Amino acid sequence: MAALRNQPMAWLTVILAIVICVIIVALHLEQRRSFDSIVRDLDTLRQARVDLAEGFVQFTMAGDPSLPFSREQGYALIFQALNQIRTHVIEIDPSGADLAAYTIKEERFYRYLDAWKVNDQILPRDTTNLLLSFHELEVEANALDEAARIRFRDFSAQIDQAFTLFLSLATLLLVIASLFLLRFGHIQAVAEQARRRAEQHLALLNSELEQRVSERTTELERANQAKDMFLANMSHELRTPLNAILGFTGTLLMKLPGPLTADQERQLNTIQRSARHLLSMINDILDMAKIQAGHLEIQPEPVNCAEVLNEVFDHLRPIAEQKRLELALIAPPTLQIQTDRRALNQIMLNLVNNAIKFTDRGGVRIEVEPRDTQVAIRVVDTGIGIREADLGLLFVEFGRVNSAEVRQREGTGLGLRISQRLAELLGGRIEVQSCYGEGSTFTLYLPQ
Repeated sequence: MAALRNQPMAWLTVILAIVICVIIVALHLEQRRSFDSIVRDLDTLRQARVDLAEGFVQFTMAGDPSLPFSREQGYALIFQALNQIRTHVIEIDPSGADLAAYTIKEERFYRYLDAWKVNDQILPRDTTNLLLSFHELEVEANALDEAARIRFRDFSAQIDQAFTLFLSLATLLLVIASLFLLRFGHIQAVAEQARRRAEQHLALLNSELEQRVSERTTELERANQAKDMFLANMSHELRTPLNAILGFTGTLLMKLPGPLTADQERQLNTIQRSARHLLSMINDILDMAKIQAGHLEIQPEPVNCAEVLNEVFDHLRPIAEQKRLELALIAPPTLQIQTDRRALNQIMLNLVNNAIKFTDRGGVRIEVEPRDTQVAIRVVDTGIGIREADLGLLFVEFGRVNSAEVRQREGTGLGLRISQRLAELLGGRIEVQSCYGEGSTFTLYLPQ
């Protein structure tokens, strides 16, 4: 480029070569369009010849009751084929120079054909005349086809000659431009040497950067393992006192030690609800830590899908009834899949509980659809729905939609993420469709 900057003649040569190349491309495209049109006409012409022979066979053999031929259909097929031959020969050669002899043969054939058609008693002479005229017409049609193909080959040869001329001219111009550029080759050599030195320096920097990234990655992996171990240990430590709180609170609410005032009962209910929420958060964190650390073992076995879903249905029905929601289950009673029962139960508990949580009126429906190689389990709700811009936050750890409708409902932001990871471990996936203000559909796909 540095050489070209000071050589107007070289610039002009390159521009001319580019213009010629553009002309070559345009000619090539036009040639392709012409070729495609001619090839279609030739194919149609050949098919018309085949249809002509087939129609003639149907027409002449229609008198045999053992053959399913119709004289009218044969005549119609002959008429259509002859029209196609004439039409496409004219399209290939608009002058119609080759149609004179063909027209004579075609008129004679129609004359014998019509005579053969109207006579009830076919004489041998009529049959002989018809066969001879058909043979003459077929020979003439073959000659038309061959003439059309010769024109096609001549046209192709002319295009090839034009291409050769333009390519030769473009090559000559590019050679001239190359001679101009060779005069200033040392400039490019110097630039190439500088570029190599820069690449070597950049490669050295990249090597140092990769080493630093590797060291930081190792540190992050160690920190992540330490975090997972800490979460797992602390979650176990926190579960014990929380279970004790829940146990004693339940005992007090059952009024076994004695009667409670209204304020005491309200406060104990608050303590119990908060403890359950905290226990749920700890369980989610522990499950997430196990999955990330690779400590969660999947044990596939034959599982009755309806039994697992009925367990989920019975477990969450009181929550749905408390919110006055209709909870429905539609599942084949005998459908079995090869999967981990506990993981399937946890996924469906998360999805259905999530649907109930974000639905204030209407209901939640669980549907099972068996397919060829997989089963689809859908959880359909009539809840608040999800905006399209917020769909990307659904399966992110601790990701929650930042809206007043969501913030007022309890949740850790881990349930959907855990469900997604469990579905992946089972060889499946979770897909979501939602319309804001109308409801959502979460679909779990699992292999059978």
